[in-house]
Formats: sequence, C-alpha cells, structure tokens
Amino acid sequence: MTGLYTCIIHIYGLLIRFASLFNKKAKQWLTDRHNWKSALQHFTNNNSKPIIWIHCASVGECEQILPLIQKLQHYKSHHAFVITFFSPSGIQYFKNLNIADVILPLPLDTPLQAQFFCKTLNPKMVIFVKYEFWLNFLWTLKALHTPVILACAVFKAHHIFFKFYGGLFKSILPDFKFIFTQDHISEQALTRAFKSLNNIITVGDSRMDRVLEIKQQNFKDAIISDFCKNSPLVIIGGSTWPADNQLLLNAFKCLKNTLLTAKLILAPHECDVSHIQKAIILAKKLKLNLVLWSNAQIKEPIDTADVMILDTYGLLSKIYRYGHLAYVGGGFNGGLHNVLEPAVYHLPLTFSDPHYDRFNEAELLIKHQFAKFCTNADTLCAAWKFQYKQLSDRLYIERYNTLIMSQTGSAMRMYERLEPLL
Repeated sequence: MTGLYTCIIHIYGLLIRFASLFNKKAKQWLTDRHNWKSALQHFTNNNSKPIIWIHCASVGECEQILPLIQKLQHYKSHHAFVITFFSPSGIQYFKNLNIADVILPLPLDTPLQAQFFCKTLNPKMVIFVKYEFWLNFLWTLKALHTPVILACAVFKAHHIFFKFYGGLFKSILPDFKFIFTQDHISEQALTRAFKSLNNIITVGDSRMDRVLEIKQQNFKDAIISDFCKNSPLVIIGGSTWPADNQLLLNAFKCLKNTLLTAKLILAPHECDVSHIQKAIILAKKLKLNLVLWSNAQIKEPIDTADVMILDTYGLLSKIYRYGHLAYVGGGFNGGLHNVLEPAVYHLPLTFSDPHYDRFNEAELLIKHQFAKFCTNADTLCAAWKFQYKQLSDRLYIERYNTLIMSQTGSAMRMYERLEPLL
C-alpha cells in the first residue's frame, strides 16, 4: 500500500506538469518548486536557531493557524519559523508579509524528496494544519523522532479515515504528538472509530482568534464610508461567485421595493473582468445604479449608487464593519467561504450552500439563529427583512456576542500544550 501511495503521488506530479501547459496555477506550482532544494539549503546554512516548521495547504489554513504562530513567535523568539505551502496562492499572498523567517513550497511527497527536506531542515517541531496528510513526510518525521502536531483538525463521517480503504491514513493518526480538533464532534468521531487514540484534544477554532484580531485593527476606507453613510441598511456579499451575484442582485431589487435607501456591496471571490461584467450587465437590467470601487477612486459619483463592487483584494475581512447584514458566497461552487469574518461583527448571515453542515461554524450559527440558508431570491429577500428587524433587538446582539466570545482562546490552549515540548 505504501508503494501504491507513492505511485499515485508520482502520477499526480506528472499530471501537474501536463496541466502546466495550459493552466496558470499548475505552472506557478512548478515554478515555485524549481529551486526548492537550494532555497532550503540557503536558509539552513544561515540559520543557527532551533526550527519550528508549520505546513499549510493555502491562504485560509495559514490565516487560521496564524494566532498560534504569533504566540510561538512571542514566547519562543529564540526559534526560527519556517512555513510551507502546497498551494501557489499561499506563497504569493504571504511571501512579503514577514510572518516567518522563510516561506517555502512543500515538495512533491515522494520518499526521496521528503527525506531530503526533513533531514536538511531538521525541525524541532512540526505543525501540519487541518487536512494536510502527506504520508511520506509523516513517515520520515516519525523515523527522525520529530514531534508532529495536527492543528485545527476536523473529522467528518465522509473522510477517508472512516472508510474501509483508508487504512494507510488511519495508521498515521497515533503518530501525531497531539491532534488538536476544532470541535467535540470530531473528537468523538475519532475516539469511537479508534478507541486506542489518546492524543486528541479539543481546543476550538483558532480562526475566531484571527478574525477578532482583524476586527480590532484600525481601518477606514473613505470610498466605502461615503457609499454607506446615508443608508440604514448595508448588505455585504462576501467572496461571491457569478451565481451568488445573480441571486444577490435579484433579491436586492426585491428589497429595494420596500427599503429604497438600502445599499449592497459585492466583494467577488475572483476580480476578473468577465465575472464583474456579468454583475454590471445584470444590475443594469434590474435598473440598479452600480459603481466599481476602483472607479470611485477617480471621482465617479457614488452617493446615488445602489450597488458597489469591491474590485480589489484584501479588504473584505475589514469592510464587514460597514455592514448590517452579510451574505457569504461559495455555496454554488461547492464550498462556503468564511462566515466567521462577518460573524465577529454580529452581522446576521445568509448563505446558499445546501451542505453547510460540512462547516462547523455555519452549522453553529444556523443552530443559534444567527444565520439563514436561502435557496432563491424570494427567500433571501424575506430573510433580509426579518434580519433587519432583529438588528434593533438588544438581546439578540448580546446573545450573538456571547456565542462569539465563547469560541475564542484556541491559540492559547494549543500553545499551553506545546510549550513543554520547546
């Protein structure tokens, strides 16, 4: 079985090479790894500190573990910190943000590359985040007696660990020094299936610590502030795709029939021209005045606009402070985006992912009636009208805040467990 796994990894590498001929992300994946050995050796040759290595799949996982990284850097400043990414987007996003001593791509998970990487880096501790289970790396680290931690883990019934064909992945679970789960359901699923496991600790979701940190940062955008200033209801559509935009614009048109001063901000997940153009065309058909954030910077009037498209990256998590309600996109594309970013501002939420139960935080917000699942423009418009009335309920906001604060502190709980190992 180990040979079969490695064979699959080699095939995956070949497929990436083939895809790179016509896919930009695949090409960037290969470009990132072109000189990974020399980059690794250059770092280790110039480093004398003990190393803590953190591996993330992409941007979201790094954002999630960042509160723990910051605590480790604060209390263990005599260590060096290495962060690796599987995805090119993680490297591109964080490479200039000074969150580690070095950021590297994770090499393809073959035995020789895993051995070279781990032996050259020689980390004192390794943290793999969430769903990253690269078996040749894990086997190599076990042979080197390096403590490996799985952080921010979530386990659901459909995961490979609970399938008859998941034997290899099941076998590595006892090798983690700690498995930090986000919720008790994950812990219970593991203990029921693997009664001998004694390394599971439920600590909560460190993303809550991260989004609260972002909320507390000073931020003001004059354009968005001007757009929102005369409206009693601002709805923010975050990380939206074309299907989300179509739903939002139709529902918003319905809402405008009863609340003329409402405003809508669309923050697309991808700011490419074709996606934005589709939204512009639909807004015109619905007779909604639309403005682009980028055009507003060159004095395009925004006081009469109904809709603004945030055609830039990096602002979404901060602009929720301007909103009253939020819709979170991704439901039509197989994966609901971050609901915690608006939740920390106590915004009543809506989303259209029928499989929201795959996301603990979405399920939690639905359970406590701070979010609604909507399937069409009519139900979304009705949900907004109901949620708008809830905004004036002081007890509703207090309950919301109590729930959010009860989910904080994950990073410190993880750090307290790790500190004796360092």
